[in-house]
Amino acid sequence: MHLITFATIAEAEATLTTFQAKEVETNFYSSTLGNILITGMGPEKTHASVLRYIDKADHFINFGIAGALREDVNSTTFLHQISQVTDENTLECISLLATGFHLLTVDEPLYDTKKRDRFAQHHHLVDMEGYVIAKLAKSNKKRCSIYKIVSDFCNENTHEEIMKKLSIHSYTLAQEIKKIL
Repeated sequence: MHLITFATIAEAEATLTTFQAKEVETNFYSSTLGNILITGMGPEKTHASVLRYIDKADHFINFGIAGALREDVNSTTFLHQISQVTDENTLECISLLATGFHLLTVDEPLYDTKKRDRFAQHHHLVDMEGYVIAKLAKSNKKRCSIYKIVSDFCNENTHEEIMKKLSIHSYTLAQEIKKIL
């Protein structure tokens, strides 16, 4: 059985509606698709919520938004499957697939373009939850898949870019999930 995770209700909203989700516990839903967990933003919240439900699934599938670190990853309507995820602090890398996009998980939103350009040397996208989910899945011998849609370009306009298109991204995620699961 799989457990689908999103960081926020706003990212998951269209998926929750499309798959007739009903809240079973706070931030934990049952749907026609299976169970869905809203982890909260950032590594600490994600760790606590995923750990609470680690025994409820053998495959964790994380969907959500991510910042683009490179101009060649500028599509805001295409879902990117993650092949490797790295923790910004430890630089530990977890491989999920042989090919795909490289995701860097950071502790807070990225607005600094110099930092973005440095990260872009080895990664395509940045988020705040992916590495934690992959690490918990791996350490508990569970499978993990991560899919991200580009929400912003990691600059001073990041917050505004995310908020302006969040409902569109939520809808796109729901449509892509239909194709994947």
